[in-house]
Amino acid sequence: MWINNLALKFKEIANSFPNDVAIYLDNEKITYKELDIYSDKIAKFLLTQNINSQDVINISSLKIIEAFAIIVACWKTGIIYSFIDRELPITRIGYILEICQPKLIIGEKLFIKKISNLKNIKLLSYENLKELIKHNIEEELNPDLPGNLIAYIMFTSGSTGVPNGVSISHESLLQFGEWSKNEYCIQRNDNISGLNPLFFDNSVFDIYSSLLNGASLIPLSRVVVKDPKQTIKVLNQFKITIWFSVPSLLIYYLSFDLFDKDSFKYLKYIVFGGEGFPKNKLKKLYEIFKNRVILSNVYGPTEATCICSNYFINASDFNDSEITKLSPLGKILN
Repeated sequence: MWINNLALKFKEIANSFPNDVAIYLDNEKITYKELDIYSDKIAKFLLTQNINSQDVINISSLKIIEAFAIIVACWKTGIIYSFIDRELPITRIGYILEICQPKLIIGEKLFIKKISNLKNIKLLSYENLKELIKHNIEEELNPDLPGNLIAYIMFTSGSTGVPNGVSISHESLLQFGEWSKNEYCIQRNDNISGLNPLFFDNSVFDIYSSLLNGASLIPLSRVVVKDPKQTIKVLNQFKITIWFSVPSLLIYYLSFDLFDKDSFKYLKYIVFGGEGFPKNKLKKLYEIFKNRVILSNVYGPTEATCICSNYFINASDFNDSEITKLSPLGKILN
C-alpha cells in the first residue's frame, strides 16, 4: 500500500518495531506498540466527541506522554492539532483560539483553569482524558486518509509580533521525515533530543525525525533545559545520538564549560538553526566535537516544514579571520 498519510506511516513503524521505545520521558517510557494502542484509544474517543477530520484541537505545551499520544491520535483521525504555549498571557491565547476555532482544548488542570473564562470552548484535562479512555470505545478508525490533509497549525509571530497560524500537510511531513532519515542516517537505535518547546517549529524535527523513523525521542521539560548540568546528565543517560536546538542554547551551555571530549559518547550530529552563530563560539564547539560529531547548520521558515536547507560545518569555515558568524542559511558572513 502506498503510504500517503501519517497514520499509515506510524502504523508501519509500530508494526516493524513494536517493542522499541518510542519515547523516554523522565521516569516513563512507552514503546511503539504501546503508543499505537494508546493513541488508538484517544483517536476513538475524539471521534465520539463529534470531532472530525480537519477539525482543530488545541493542546497545552506540557511535555507528557499524553501530549505525544494525542499527536498520533490526530494523525489517525485527520484531526488538526495545534500546541499553545501554556505560559502565554491569556489575551494572546484568546487570539490564537480565535484563529483556530478549536472543537476541544486539552491540557493539565492548571492550564485548563487559566483559560476557563475564555469563550465557550469544550475543555478537557489530561487527568480526565485518561479516565475517559479506560473503557473500550466502539469506534472505527479509517487509515485511508488523503495525504493533503492538514496535520498541524504552528503559530509564529514573524516580524509583526502578531500570531500567524501556519498549516502543514501530512504529505509535507512524510517528506520531511524521509529527508531527515537520509540526511542524518537515522536508524531505530538513534536517540533524538527533544529540547525544543512543542509550540516552537523546531519541535517538528524532534517529533517527526524520531517517530516516523523508529528512533527514540527524549523530550526534556523547560525546567530541565534551563539547567545545563541536568540536561547533559539526562541526555548522557539516554545515549543521545542527535541534538537539535537553536544556537543560543548551545552558546549558553558552552558558557558553563560543561562540554568536553567525553560529553555525549554516542552523539553523531549536532544540528542547529534559526539564528546566526558567532564564529568564535561555533569554533569552540567544533574544536570540542570535530573528531567524532558532525555539526549541521539548517535553515527553514515555519512554512517550509521547519527546514529547507542544510550545511555541514568543516574546518575550512574557520580559515578567514574576518568571518564573524555563520548565517541561518549556512553561508559565511563577513
